[in-house]
Amino acid sequence: MSVTRAESQRINANGQKCPSDQVTIILSPNYLSSLFKKKAGISLSDYIQRERIHEAMKLLTLTQYSISDICDPQAVQKCGTTI
Repeated sequence: MSVTRAESQRINANGQKCPSDQVTIILSPNYLSSLFKKKAGISLSDYIQRERIHEAMKLLTLTQYSISDICDPQAVQKCGTTI
């Protein structure tokens, strides 16, 4: 079974509240990593790193941000995007 788009978006939405129709489940970090690797076939840390790189590439091509701005998440948070 692969990771669904919704599951990936919840992971990418670091710090945002889940919609009220969803249930929040608290898992230990090790257990979550183990489950993610079983479903996705890639470790959670590798997935997060890959997504950060993709987001940085997108910001480099679609915005006027400098590389140093993109590397500093506080500078980019102003526009509502975090990497």
